Amino acid sequence: GKTKKQTNIMAESSKKEHRHREHHHHHSDKESSHKHAQEEEKHGDTKRSKAETGYDDDLQALLEKTMLHDVLPSKPRVIFSLYHSRPIVDALEDLATEKVLSAPVVLASSAEDGDSETYMGIVDVNAILKSLLDSVSQKSTKKSVKEIWAEVGKLSADAEARSVITVIDHDVHLIYKGEREHTLGQLIREGFLGLGPDHKNQIRHRLAIFDARGRITNIISQSDIVAFLAKHSDSLGGVGTKTVKDLGFVTNDVVSINYHQTAIEALHLMHEKKVSGVAVVDLAGVLAGNFSASDLRNMRRGQFSSLLLPVLEFLESEHAHPASKHDDGSLVYCRPTDTLASVIGRLARHRVHRLYILDDHNKPVGTITLTDVLRKIAA
Repeated sequence: GKTKKQTNIMAESSKKEHRHREHHHHHSDKESSHKHAQEEEKHGDTKRSKAETGYDDDLQALLEKTMLHDVLPSKPRVIFSLYHSRPIVDALEDLATEKVLSAPVVLASSAEDGDSETYMGIVDVNAILKSLLDSVSQKSTKKSVKEIWAEVGKLSADAEARSVITVIDHDVHLIYKGEREHTLGQLIREGFLGLGPDHKNQIRHRLAIFDARGRITNIISQSDIVAFLAKHSDSLGGVGTKTVKDLGFVTNDVVSINYHQTAIEALHLMHEKKVSGVAVVDLAGVLAGNFSASDLRNMRRGQFSSLLLPVLEFLESEHAHPASKHDDGSLVYCRPTDTLASVIGRLARHRVHRLYILDDHNKPVGTITLTDVLRKIAA
């Protein structure tokens, strides 16, 4: 047996060791707690960042791991193009025959350069009609838009014979066919939104793939990208679940026109406000339709007078089912409480370029375009 003294010494030693362990554990716990707090703070910052922006790893992965070839149409489009010397009125007829709104303009081959077809720019119906309207306006500055357009039939032969090279636009971002390393994020930010020092914030609605000879071999549109996003809506992350109101789309400044006004006035308003579509409303301000460049798809010289019709009548005469409507004739729209993911699905499903946001009285209080969607996704 142990003596009482030995027992006391051992007990005291045990107490010291226990106090040392407690002290050690206390410091370890403090260090662990401090480290844990730092991790929580760091993780909290990440969570706050995600909560504030609505973006997370799923969306980033979609943007950075999806490559150019993933979004290219499975079957290359048959590219209809116009020669740079084609008269604008003839080009309008060509576009209507092909049932397209726009086409690349290529350099016509000559005896000197042989087979050229080098890409020069793009021309669309909207630009041709604006050119014709401007040509008449120069002679009738004091008349209304309706009166001016009524005289479009009096255009001089010189105005009609103007070549498409005079009205081309550069609403296209060019990508060389051999460059396959572009990510979806780059295509959206640099190609469509023009973000970055080399792109001057120029919005483009198409990306064109060209080959070593300068010929366009494929085209990707904003609609193609939104359709791709709709198929991968489960990867949109937090931003996809945000409502259009939360994302700031309810602005109460929708460009609109009364349905009694003419189609040519709607077109003039589009040019004046620099928008690609205007809401058509009734006398109470309720949405009745949408007028956009898409509604000019079948415009030919013999149909110029149809633009003098009331805009709603023009839409009904040109389209059995306008692009802005469901198959049953009801309008395609969204509400302030709809999520961005549902809006993307609607844009893709109905192949429209914009949705109007309607309040409880069916009055437009905002607009969401394909460009708006891409801005939110790539921000």
